[in-house]
Amino acid sequence: MIAKDHGRVISAHPASWLGGLFFLGLLLISLWPSLFNHQPFFFDDTTTYLKGADAGMFKLTGVASDWTPVTKNVPSALTAVQNASAAADLHNTDFLENQTILAGRSIYYGLLLYIGNLLGGFWMTVVFQAALYLASIGLTLRHLDVFSWPRWTLVVLLLAVISPVAFYTSYLMPDLFAGLTILAAANLLIFGSRLSFAERSFWFFTLLLGVLFHSSHILLAAGMLVLGALVAGLPRLRLSGVGAGVIVAAIILGFLGEGLFNFAVTKLTGAAPIRPPFIMARLIADGPGYDYLKKNCPVADFKVCDYLDRLPTPNSDVFLWKHDKIEGVFTPEPIAVKRALSQEQYRFALAVVSSEPLSYLRSALKSLGLQLSLFGVPEFNYTGVQMSRYQKQFPQALKAGLQKTPAAQGTFPVESMGIVIYTTTILLFILYLYSLVTGRYAVLGNSTLALSLLIIGGIVANAVVCGLLSTPHDRYQARVIWLLPALVIMLELLLYTKKFPVAPSSAAEGSRR
Repeated sequence: MIAKDHGRVISAHPASWLGGLFFLGLLLISLWPSLFNHQPFFFDDTTTYLKGADAGMFKLTGVASDWTPVTKNVPSALTAVQNASAAADLHNTDFLENQTILAGRSIYYGLLLYIGNLLGGFWMTVVFQAALYLASIGLTLRHLDVFSWPRWTLVVLLLAVISPVAFYTSYLMPDLFAGLTILAAANLLIFGSRLSFAERSFWFFTLLLGVLFHSSHILLAAGMLVLGALVAGLPRLRLSGVGAGVIVAAIILGFLGEGLFNFAVTKLTGAAPIRPPFIMARLIADGPGYDYLKKNCPVADFKVCDYLDRLPTPNSDVFLWKHDKIEGVFTPEPIAVKRALSQEQYRFALAVVSSEPLSYLRSALKSLGLQLSLFGVPEFNYTGVQMSRYQKQFPQALKAGLQKTPAAQGTFPVESMGIVIYTTTILLFILYLYSLVTGRYAVLGNSTLALSLLIIGGIVANAVVCGLLSTPHDRYQARVIWLLPALVIMLELLLYTKKFPVAPSSAAEGSRR
């Protein structure tokens, strides 16, 4: 077991009313981008998540919302469910005719959006996200024995200014939960055995939301277990078996949740959801997949051979989402073709990697490096294409407010924020590496160092998952890069308390044990 540290320094809690005001202030700090924008931020996928949940609620209750499509001359609730999910397709393809539902757009995160819409303007959705983030930061400080209200405030304030986390608490997308998945798993693996039941329950709840809200988070959680096995080789370190068990339980429930969604869709529509062929698209766009097809088609028994004249595409997004039949492959084709491409992607990937191992390795490392280097916030100004799409998809009441936002007008200072994020992240990472190499952090103990390695490893694992399965984008890495400054700031606070400990009486008064 990890040895318990003594002399926990935790300041006395303020009065409950004062604590509530304090927490409200932290919430406002953590949501400053959406407050500045006068509205939480949307992405193309937001409507997909929301309309899937809206369709399910309409089926169960018969109550329509302002997002429920009007189905003329077809009173069937089933048809409304199909059309609602279809109409939400992020690339505005005509899935109304195909009546297909894509896998990977979590109905569970859709419910969080649905509730936020029901309560008005999606503000409760982002408040919930920000509150969960704040609690995660506070609890991590507590595990490191450096929690106090001023320190908590300092960390939250710094992260709001120098990292992209406040953008992701303000985002109507499950991206924030990628970082929370990494943080929850790291805390459970290091501190799990010595946590209270309430603390373990909180991390389990956070992790469960993460794996239910997006399938890539299941891969992240599993990757954290692998990283934990590697970190366990450090001397005088024993990871928490209890914490590992909690992570495994969450992963299992994540798979069960996705299975339940697939079952429900199949039961309602008569066909299982289709998972877009991300791996196939990535391999072809990177080169190895296209080289394989040129050498082996038409002999190779793959449906994608029929579309060799449209290949290679500039990137995997074009392969998947371009809706013309000049470049697009997945989106413009009938449902039978979509399903065939989806079902053969893993067999195709195995064939490509077996045939072109070195070419695949080179392309994979290139994509990984590119993904690691992208963590700006350009997505928080809407493009003209997005605005055109939102004008077609959004209810009238929401469109009026949308037009007035800085994001819609393209005036949100994303370039300036990008410079701040890149500069501070790189400098803090240099400080972290310097402190590791010189032994500056040695005084913090193996448990703390192991926690830091797990978090850094989780950031890299996220780049592996996103960079190798999809076209590298800023959003994919920015959603977790805030963990790096959060980690270094906490380590510096801990180092400060080691050098300048409080008086024993104060420590005893503030201890939680």
